[in-house]
Amino acid sequence: MCPPSPGSSRELVCGGHGGRWGGRPRRGGDGGGQRGGSGQREQEASGAVAASDPYLWLEDVHGAKPLEWVKAQNARSTAILQADPSYQKDYDAILRVMDAPDRIPYGDLDHQYVFNFWQDAQHPKGVWRRTSVADYAKSGARLGHPARPGSAGGGRSTRNWVWKGAECTPSLKHCLLHLSRGGR
Repeated sequence: MCPPSPGSSRELVCGGHGGRWGGRPRRGGDGGGQRGGSGQREQEASGAVAASDPYLWLEDVHGAKPLEWVKAQNARSTAILQADPSYQKDYDAILRVMDAPDRIPYGDLDHQYVFNFWQDAQHPKGVWRRTSVADYAKSGARLGHPARPGSAGGGRSTRNWVWKGAECTPSLKHCLLHLSRGGR
């Protein structure tokens, strides 16, 4: 996240998306998401890693000490960024682009539909949308209706989530949403 502009509660998402919003999570051939090989090798190596990695404590992402450290780093970075005379102008320009209604809604083709996850000023937490391939081609890349009623929490959740993608059955009767807790 980029720091919010003074007097603004909105934060911009910076980097980490490879130029795409939504999409599917990448899958590697690393043994189902486990770091390293067998459990025994991992246990043997964990003592060496703990001794050689002075930042291992940051892996406790909900711990008080790591959160305090992150807060301090964010304050330090925010002060440097906001000290730049062009910061506010750049922040406002980026926000205008991110909230522009005429952005191209890049989509993912899945089961005869085009899906995308859209965020703008009206949908700061985002909305997952779909349209048929034919309608997408005719409408100049506009996507209309929400993909599923209540998608991504449907506004009912009091928690913040970050959209990571979705996988659906061919009938589109069931979809598994990839969400990460703690987003803004």
